Amino acid sequence: MHWFFLSAAILAVGALLCAWAGRRGKEADSPPATSEETESFRRWMEAAAEELERAVEALGEVMGHPSLGGPGFLTVRLPPAGEEGVLGVTAQYPNIGETMYRCAERGDGRMLAAVGAPEALLALRPVLAAESGGVVEIFLEAGRLPRPLSDRREWQAALEVLEERLASRFPEMSVRRFGAELMLTPVRRGEAW
Repeated sequence: MHWFFLSAAILAVGALLCAWAGRRGKEADSPPATSEETESFRRWMEAAAEELERAVEALGEVMGHPSLGGPGFLTVRLPPAGEEGVLGVTAQYPNIGETMYRCAERGDGRMLAAVGAPEALLALRPVLAAESGGVVEIFLEAGRLPRPLSDRREWQAALEVLEERLASRFPEMSVRRFGAELMLTPVRRGEAW
């Protein structure tokens, strides 16, 4: 009887190993991207990064605003591999003066112009949300990707391109990967946000 269970366990482990080896073999068999495909992908991501830079700049401006801003961080999110979606960036910070928090709590983007929000932010149609403790979230859509990212490898490559581009464009910020996102935080030198 014990031999029967032992045999069944060995067969199950063998089946799992075969399935894993088959999946690894398919990944290894997929042809590596040609330099032309790689360059095309990089150009595509560089174009996406231009809109993202405008959004990051606008959010940085509002976070640095004397009455609307506050210290916090930005989060850049890509749609999951294989799914269509937007490239989005969110600022999250405590609004100590409460002006922005009231706008976010009411979800009223029209109030932003009245309280002196930067034009660059208003032009990008921000979506506001308020969390407990006076924390404000401002989401900006930074463009739609022209096609879904095909797989996890391409998705990682996209994050690398964006990380590199944002780090060179915004030296006053620390840009690092945090799980499936990029996180941008102000570097504390002299005057900070």
